[in-house]
Amino acid sequence: MTAQGLHSRPVVKINGRTIVNLKNVSYNNGGSNQLTTLNCTFDDPELINYRLFNKKIEFYVNEGVAESFPIFTGFIRDIFPSDTSITVMAYDARILISGREANPVVITDKKNYDGYTAVQFITDIIQDLNSNETLIDLTALSETNPAVSMSGVRSVSDAPYDLFAENINKAVAADDPLEPLNYVIDMLGNSLVVTSKRAKAGNGIRFSRSDGINSLNIKRRAPITKATVIGADGASGTFQYGTSPAGEIGIIHNNQDLLSNADCTNEAIKLVMAERNEIDEITLEANKGYDLGLNNVIYLDVDDLDIRGEHRIASKRIDVKSDGSIRIRFSLDKLPPTLSEYLQKI
Repeated sequence: MTAQGLHSRPVVKINGRTIVNLKNVSYNNGGSNQLTTLNCTFDDPELINYRLFNKKIEFYVNEGVAESFPIFTGFIRDIFPSDTSITVMAYDARILISGREANPVVITDKKNYDGYTAVQFITDIIQDLNSNETLIDLTALSETNPAVSMSGVRSVSDAPYDLFAENINKAVAADDPLEPLNYVIDMLGNSLVVTSKRAKAGNGIRFSRSDGINSLNIKRRAPITKATVIGADGASGTFQYGTSPAGEIGIIHNNQDLLSNADCTNEAIKLVMAERNEIDEITLEANKGYDLGLNNVIYLDVDDLDIRGEHRIASKRIDVKSDGSIRIRFSLDKLPPTLSEYLQKI
């Protein structure tokens, strides 16, 4: 494959071996704590003889210079051969601890993770997984603030990552109660990270019409305006944000860990304000920023004052075509509502 325009030379390696005759690549990091996927097609049907299932695969964009760090590291799970080519589908390393193929974690009253945080729980699971080699790197993994407790959590059939993602959704970064942000799980190469970044002036990589932006698509949606939180023993609290020119949109959330009306009201404030930070759905097609991860902050230097400024990356897709052209699309500020697994429309 010949690189064009962007001086890039994408490379795919399987078990450390560079694969030639690369036809196209699609990398998709959909956000929302989903696994990242990589779909590759090679003009070499003989690759089927290499027993590709479950082999380690790496994807390097090589923007400008050769990279030592792959954008994607994962394992091949699906293989689609034809007479003239072969296509493989891979998932990031979280596939080893998620879904139906992972060994379920059994958590009972006798053997449990009471006293652990969610991050400490997944660390313990991955350290066992890494006993022979580092399949998932933990060096970049940090604790949430506030930490999410695993006390009282029980399971007989859940995969470890699925349980971790479910509980990490309970964490809300609330150093500023009026601007809370939910946490996002991501993989950078084979490194597991949990991030929450607030867009602040001056720290975003700049994208403009003349530098980085190929196109922008903006869609606006009405945010929730009212939240009611129900706690233990009849405790409850409601918060409504101003007027509702687009119509009142409300949610109800049950949290039996909250013991007072004041605690429930504070939780309702967090839910509404977190959602209001994410009312714009922006799709950016770019020609730079391939190595940016979820929750990285970028600055849109455009004339539209409603969207000019700092935004967070919610999802990311890279497509490499047979002519060497590379296309990257970011979805900005489109994180799911905090605690979405537990919210119900009124």
